[in-house]
Amino acid sequence: MTAVREGDGLRAVQQYGGGPARSLFGLEPNTVHSLLDREIRSDWVAKILARLILHPPFDLTPAGSDALLEHLTWNPWLACAVARLKYWTVPKALPAAGAWRDLAAYWKQWFNTAAGAGTVEKFLASNAATIEYFEFIRRGQA
Repeated sequence: MTAVREGDGLRAVQQYGGGPARSLFGLEPNTVHSLLDREIRSDWVAKILARLILHPPFDLTPAGSDALLEHLTWNPWLACAVARLKYWTVPKALPAAGAWRDLAAYWKQWFNTAAGAGTVEKFLASNAATIEYFEFIRRGQA
């Protein structure tokens, strides 16, 4: 749902208007640098990221993160892993499945941030088809 919102319905891998965000998840350089600076020290995180990079070798330290940012644009698996890493650092658990407004508020607080242009209503609106599909599955109609 984050990629649907951040990537304009899974259509944008770079921020419109020349902004810095990359990937369907709208990952900004400062976010990626911060995550790498904190989390790359974990061997298992480094191993996961290394396996998701299709054209090694990449320097997975903050010094090499510009090349990683370029790779995020075109490697959706890597972008998803970095976005998940961002959520993984949140000190609060994800809301329950199906709690759509709570999930939207969680995204707003922890992924988009208070200063971001996104809103809970925009998140829900852009994910209306996704929510409808998940509700269809939950009712056992698939």
